[in-house]
Amino acid sequence: MLKELMILFFCHTASAVIHSLICNFMISSGLPNAPEYLVILNLDNVLMAYYDTNMKTVEPRQHWLKEMKKEDLDTWENYMQNAPLYQYRLAEDTKSFFQQQTGGFHVIQQITGCEWDDETGGIHSFTIFGYNGEDFIIFDKDTKTWIASTPEAEIAKENFNGKKARTEEFKTYHKNDCPILLKKSFNYAKSVLHRTVLPSVSLLQKTPSSPVSCHATGFYPNRAMMFWRKDREEIHERVVHREMLPNQDGTFQIQIDLNISSVTPEDWRRYDCVFQLSGIKEDVVIGLETSLIRTNCGTCKKSYEDEETASQPKKRACLGTETAKDGTVWREEQVGTCLPFTPIEAYTADGEPTAKARKSILSRLQSFLCFITLDMLHSIQEWTIQHAQQTEDVHWFMDLPELMAFISFVILRGVARVPSLRDCWSANLGNPQIIGAMPRNRFQDIMQHLRFDDRSTRSDRAKTDKFAAISSVWGSFVTNCITCYNPGLHITVDEQLFPSKTRCCFLQYIASKPDKFGIKFWVACDLKSKYICNVLPYLGKDPNRPKWERLSENVVMRLMEPFLDKGRNVTTDNFFTSLSLAQKLLRRKTTVLGTVNKIRREIPQSARYTDHNEFTTQVFSTSAATLTAYAAKRKKTVYILSSMHSVVQTDNTTKRKPNTVTLYNTTKCGMDVMDQMVREYTVHRETRRWPPR
Repeated sequence: MLKELMILFFCHTASAVIHSLICNFMISSGLPNAPEYLVILNLDNVLMAYYDTNMKTVEPRQHWLKEMKKEDLDTWENYMQNAPLYQYRLAEDTKSFFQQQTGGFHVIQQITGCEWDDETGGIHSFTIFGYNGEDFIIFDKDTKTWIASTPEAEIAKENFNGKKARTEEFKTYHKNDCPILLKKSFNYAKSVLHRTVLPSVSLLQKTPSSPVSCHATGFYPNRAMMFWRKDREEIHERVVHREMLPNQDGTFQIQIDLNISSVTPEDWRRYDCVFQLSGIKEDVVIGLETSLIRTNCGTCKKSYEDEETASQPKKRACLGTETAKDGTVWREEQVGTCLPFTPIEAYTADGEPTAKARKSILSRLQSFLCFITLDMLHSIQEWTIQHAQQTEDVHWFMDLPELMAFISFVILRGVARVPSLRDCWSANLGNPQIIGAMPRNRFQDIMQHLRFDDRSTRSDRAKTDKFAAISSVWGSFVTNCITCYNPGLHITVDEQLFPSKTRCCFLQYIASKPDKFGIKFWVACDLKSKYICNVLPYLGKDPNRPKWERLSENVVMRLMEPFLDKGRNVTTDNFFTSLSLAQKLLRRKTTVLGTVNKIRREIPQSARYTDHNEFTTQVFSTSAATLTAYAAKRKKTVYILSSMHSVVQTDNTTKRKPNTVTLYNTTKCGMDVMDQMVREYTVHRETRRWPPR
């Protein structure tokens, strides 16, 4: 029974509605390098908290536990902080285990937990004591007695059955405490437990004569299958399944080996490895190809040797492996090495208007109406008139041509710049088109009443939408930007600060920006045309963002969502770039190229050293990604993460720049140029209200 529960400890039930909370206590003696006492608490097989005698307090392993500690201190103190003190109670309870044992080592385990069916509400709880890896005594909650699993456990059983008060404590824990803690913990953790994460799948081989291992890591949940196929039929001969194991970040890994000693090279193409994850319709399939197999140093495949020529990348030569702080295994490679992964097929079309836009645009006015539609103009007209009639004159009116003239004047001010608004109507500096079409007082009158939403319902909408004053019109504008243009291969994602000091609850201060204060936007723009493909305002903490997901990754995935699955590349800076983002994008057939901060946990330690010779390059590879560390100056190293380069080569100039750095310098300018254009043709004016700006 203890062995079965240990399996449950690492692999929880396959049912989608059964949730489990399992606590494992262990005390030991006679074991070198092992803690005297440890506690491991798992929720649905996700490591929740950990403690051993080398630590001062219980260590939360999930971010949501910090919220639980903050919001439900009583539960935290009762069940978490008291875990270290339980060592003495456990030692007292189990001292009879040693009465028939002498010498050697001793390991005592108590596995206590419960399962909850959130559909039926059924609760199943259990407590088992084990000795040296075998069942010893089991609590029968129905009879409220202890049952011996072996003859040696009879003395311990009688001892436990004689402690009526202690038995009542176990009964209370099974009936009340464990289910309450399970449900409370699940309520905090459900955003994490309900997520679905696809793995990174790779082929590994130690030596040319070793089996080929298909290894999947980083997936969640653990309801997954992996198998080898031949001619699209599952095979079992010469296949060895390895145990599914948990990763430190709560995800899982699994491996399955295929003995290829009797497989001819011509037949390799008939084999593939298939990974299936519950809830995901599409399988992850990787074919048995020499170029995809990752090998140890000195065992690179002959296919690389055959491909080596003076004009082609060199064969792969590993310089060593290294594990980063987050568990990522990196292999240092020689510059110019052909790395063991095949890049996705790149998007080939240039950026261009969509067929719908090309068909509907025959004039400048129609181009304008593609982005600011008549429906949007009617809404602005309606709410502006409503505000003016409520605050100034019940007969106040503005027709649609007058509104369009007003907007055209605002745009024209950004092109023909004059010192102030008053000068637009002056005899010397004024624009004849503006002077002849609309008096200055009328322009200021419209600006005063300009509104983009129903003022009477804004307070209710603002409770859930900080952008309520403009969100309806804004959403339509962004949708039109997305549907009117197909970006090319390269898209740049970055932040933009729109200068403003208006009254606004999400105003940002960024010291590195020229204007310091403003409204921050996340922007994706096309490299070639500098067209804004997608844009999101930053409104502070987003309650809809999963708590386990980084803000930077959430922003990039939201901005790129309309353009994924096509083979495009996204260029980011070190705020956004991470290995986990690269893996997410790669699953959607999109690559990433960007600078990465050296303090990130996935960066190998050897790459962090800054004392490199000038213009030297280090190359590291992991599953479907490369890391380039380029010493641009004596003590300044640039780190570039790329999932689009299978070869990192340096040029023949004095600076010997790697191709990853060169391409990044080319693609990062998309946002910079767009930002310059926005600043050059700015139309914002002084006002205390942020929507009109």
